[in-house]
Amino acid sequence: MEKICRKAVELSCGHLEVIDIERFCTNDLLKCIADNGSHLLCMRLVNCWGMTNKGFSEALRKLPLLEKVDISHSYLTEVSLEALGRSCPLLKSLKFSVGWFASRESDKMAFVIAETMPGLCHLDMKGHKLSELRVLAIIDKCPLLESLDISVCLSLYEDEDLHKSCIDKINDLQLTYCYTYKPMRQLI
Repeated sequence: MEKICRKAVELSCGHLEVIDIERFCTNDLLKCIADNGSHLLCMRLVNCWGMTNKGFSEALRKLPLLEKVDISHSYLTEVSLEALGRSCPLLKSLKFSVGWFASRESDKMAFVIAETMPGLCHLDMKGHKLSELRVLAIIDKCPLLESLDISVCLSLYEDEDLHKSCIDKINDLQLTYCYTYKPMRQLI
């Protein structure tokens, strides 16, 4: 699949605008996409465990026109998110969700999004462990945000300030607490 994709990217002769890869993207393929995708607007790389922060970050330097990115279910961290925010000033949509079974501490990621992606209109961080404070930072620093999916975020509690801020500023909000863990002292 990687060879077929590489050939298709090369045959695009620099006119590639959308790429959608599931399960087989590697650093080498990312380099090929970056070398041939100066007009790339939309990139979906889902379940691509062969990418590294370094490979992804290097590719982004050559893809400044990206507006929509989905890098869900990968090993990428806040290092890649920072490179994305700094390299792609036109970014409007980011999907970086994880399954509930793979939830990880994500406050650093939320901070990077808040600081480097002020033009975001759509954000999907489903399944990450986010604190209320970091979600509020994203909402405050991304004034164009219209849709936000932070469902299945295992560390969010039912916080009235968070709920009010989200409701007041976000048109399409996915904010569920069905998987929230509450310490015993809060139940007493």
